[in-house]
Amino acid sequence: MEMSWRSPPQRATLDPTDVHIWRVFVDDQVSKIDPLRRTLADDELERADRFRFDKHRHWYIVRRGMMRDVLARYLDAKPADLSFCYGARGKPALGGAHEGHELQFNLSDSAGLAVLAVTRGRAVGIDVEHLDRNADDQGLARRFFAPEEVAELTALPQSQRHTGFFNCWTRKEAYIKARGHGLLMALDRFAVSLTPGKPAVLRRCAEGPQELARWSMLDLPPAQGFAGCLIVEGSSSRLRCWDWLG
Repeated sequence: MEMSWRSPPQRATLDPTDVHIWRVFVDDQVSKIDPLRRTLADDELERADRFRFDKHRHWYIVRRGMMRDVLARYLDAKPADLSFCYGARGKPALGGAHEGHELQFNLSDSAGLAVLAVTRGRAVGIDVEHLDRNADDQGLARRFFAPEEVAELTALPQSQRHTGFFNCWTRKEAYIKARGHGLLMALDRFAVSLTPGKPAVLRRCAEGPQELARWSMLDLPPAQGFAGCLIVEGSSSRLRCWDWLG
């Protein structure tokens, strides 16, 4: 799927049927590290300072600073005034004065690219992965994927297996992030499609058909050399993609 990334509005509005995706290449924002750092809370600063290398510290600051700036646009607030709370398995939500707000979001990053999905009143998950040519596709698939996913991957032509592996990985990650389970949810408890060129589909869940009907899944390649997936509650979503420019 070819995505159309646009320059964002200064103030953003979000209808219940909308899904907004924000993208940032973090290395392009290094000059903004100091002002972005000033928007972070003490716990975020402590985590940033635990990174051993400057590059990883800068990536974290840009990701969190971008998330704060984007959410503040929807809330008509200042980025530094936002606070966050976390679920039992670490999924963030708005806290403080905005706790319980219907705005929902999910952040993912890989190899210097970060993407943020934002919805109103609907659970959402997003995952992005760099197409690492050194990944042990077959070994990881046998270890983590459901049997039908391993069979589908093995049946692909050799030239498609690398893409198929990352299709599966990002779709599974997006789903468990939308559910708020983190890595505590066994990856073989559900199954997704993975064949390149075919629609992204949640095919099987331990919870049964009602869980399958709850979600819409979309292939979302965010940039050349990356795979990505978006999953959101409900259907009939209007997708908008923005490039965050700081």
